[in-house]
Amino acid sequence: MAKDSVEPTKQVSITSLFFSMGLDMSWRLALSVLVPIIGGVYLGRHFHHETVFLVAGFVLAIALAITTIRRTLKLANKLPFAEITKGMKKVEDDDDD
Repeated sequence: MAKDSVEPTKQVSITSLFFSMGLDMSWRLALSVLVPIIGGVYLGRHFHHETVFLVAGFVLAIALAITTIRRTLKLANKLPFAEITKGMKKVEDDDDD
């Protein structure tokens, strides 16, 4: 194939896209929570200040988790699917009693 040719794009469903984003966010959250807490435990044992380093690791884990969630939501809102669903009106069911 020549360099100038355009490759066909894959059609990706909304469900598979959000599923993959969820998996991506899951492993990022796992790392951002576990690493600071486990690091705080080991540093606390090494320096004999277990509580201080554990609390510091916990606070860092919360900050990293919030950052991870915000970045994922910002990325999801940039997708073209988000613009389609913003324009949709909420359908209300009328009950005929």
